[in-house]
Amino acid sequence: MQRILIRHTAGYRSNQIDEFQVGSFKEIIAGRDEAANVRFDPERDDLVSRQHLKITADPSSPNSFVISDLQSRNGTFINRRRISQPEKIQHLDVVQLGPAGPEFRFELDPPPASAARPTRVVSSADANILAGVGARPTRVSDVPTISASRPIGRATVERMLDDNFGRVKKESSKTFWVGIAAMIMIAVAGFSVYFFMKRSAAETARRSQEQQLLLLQMAQVVKQQPSDDAAVRAQIDKLSGELKKVIAQNQALRQAAATSASSPSSASTDKSKAQGDVASAYNAGLNEAMQLYKTNDYAGAYAKCVQITQLDGGRWEAYFVAGLSLDALNKPTDAQAAYQYALAQAPEEDKTRIAQRITTTGGNSGSTK
Repeated sequence: MQRILIRHTAGYRSNQIDEFQVGSFKEIIAGRDEAANVRFDPERDDLVSRQHLKITADPSSPNSFVISDLQSRNGTFINRRRISQPEKIQHLDVVQLGPAGPEFRFELDPPPASAARPTRVVSSADANILAGVGARPTRVSDVPTISASRPIGRATVERMLDDNFGRVKKESSKTFWVGIAAMIMIAVAGFSVYFFMKRSAAETARRSQEQQLLLLQMAQVVKQQPSDDAAVRAQIDKLSGELKKVIAQNQALRQAAATSASSPSSASTDKSKAQGDVASAYNAGLNEAMQLYKTNDYAGAYAKCVQITQLDGGRWEAYFVAGLSLDALNKPTDAQAAYQYALAQAPEEDKTRIAQRITTTGGNSGSTK
């Protein structure tokens, strides 16, 4: 008789197996509930809802099965793709309970004669789980941890960003005093850059208005009801394309400004004085984007990152957080573009981890709709 094997591959039940005889059950419930057929630890698996998902036989097809999410807090993923409605589950499909939750592989024994192993991505590492006393309410998902041999996850990403943010603040303070010294040395320089900066300021103000309009439009998209899911995704795609154009245009504008300022006659006290203010504003915006990302407001984090790239397109941190946010929003192509911007600007000690994130996102994009 055919059996269903629930083979746990990640989480506190890793390497354990739950076995069910086909035809001996009406449905298989997975969750932290004591009555669940596939039960997860009520304390340590707190990303799993009490009744997270169920697996039932497909009445329209013999020896086929359907998986459904039971309105769980962190969602159900098949092969790294979040499901929003009941779907068929195939032999060797990998199911994850939350974006950083435990995983299991769905197997049929004996396997179907026509079964072909699906293309799958490397499974992410376990999330760092906080221990406590007694069963706790379902926790909102964290991003998985980073290791050298596995996909980069949230805990290490946050640690990397916090470390770099501390280093950036020290560098910003140093840059401020360097700017003061430079201002004294170039006080007698010409005024040619003044007219260029005046024109650039007008252009930047116009683009800033366009940016604000796009951000408002994105906020309206995010607030739409889930029932219009396809339309929301299409509108976000359109806005992402427009935002990338604005970023590219602003980068070209800043490059032109840098070229003009490189000649001795184009030095300006206004530019030197503004460096410290720009760095402070950028750091404040980056900190806000990180906080939005950590609280799972991925759309808000992405919008804030796009906004602060208007201040300094030569820094990498905002592009990296934008890539993380787009990845969490299931937009791997746009995430890859953001990571590429970050890789081009990042210091050598951070390039390896960013390149690994690009590789991981490239692997995931093949299974994303």
